[in-house]
Amino acid sequence: MHRVTDTTRCRTTGRTIAWTVAGLAAAFALAGCRQSPITENDVRSPFDRYDLIRDEFAMPYLQDEYGRKRPNLRGRLIDRR
Repeated sequence: MHRVTDTTRCRTTGRTIAWTVAGLAAAFALAGCRQSPITENDVRSPFDRYDLIRDEFAMPYLQDEYGRKRPNLRGRLIDRR
């Protein structure tokens, strides 16, 4: 007995999957190029407003000795009491 297989359907399914994956990758790449709606100067929460009124507000970013912006994790996470 000789088995007959339809290879055309398998090829079109593979092409369809490849085009779908390529389209999704392009969509994610384009969506990642947008600017953030939140700026550095926005007051983000009531806790930030409270800290700003009490003069305990820590800047979200600091510049290191090489001029790069680094998150100010230590200044924002320490206990201020």
